[in-house]
Amino acid sequence: MGVEVQMDIKAIRDYLMKESEKHLHRVIAMLHEVGLDVVNQIRDSLISNWDDQTGNLRSSIGYIISLDGEPIEMSSFPRVDGPKRTPEDPNGSEMGKSYAQSLVSLYPKGIALIVVAGMEYAAYVEKKENKTVLAQAKLVAQQLVAEMIQKYENAKGL
Repeated sequence: MGVEVQMDIKAIRDYLMKESEKHLHRVIAMLHEVGLDVVNQIRDSLISNWDDQTGNLRSSIGYIISLDGEPIEMSSFPRVDGPKRTPEDPNGSEMGKSYAQSLVSLYPKGIALIVVAGMEYAAYVEKKENKTVLAQAKLVAQQLVAEMIQKYENAKGL
């Protein structure tokens, strides 16, 4: 006596693809939340400590999410005007967006959350002026992702 099992391989494949898509969309939503939270903490000086001159550095801070080397979501990079802003100053918002987009190609496989300060002098502010621009962002993002994954696993009973 034998047992015969018949399966619809296409139905199984379709189900697995559908479930995979649901999890991918949840991961993207989690990364969006993390990106927003980290950028807001930097912009609101919760994990940064420099004073605006022109507002360009703060304007250039934002994030982009990529999937397999393609941008899928990006923050708004709202413009901040500092007390010493002049009409000749570059547009920090545009520089931040451009810089974020230029980094996407560094992550050709998988999903990435990229948080940037798009002004070329951001590293100078951190190193030479001993200020915090993005130094804490990675640690905060890692902590937030770990917390969200834990909540997601607990909710799913994984």
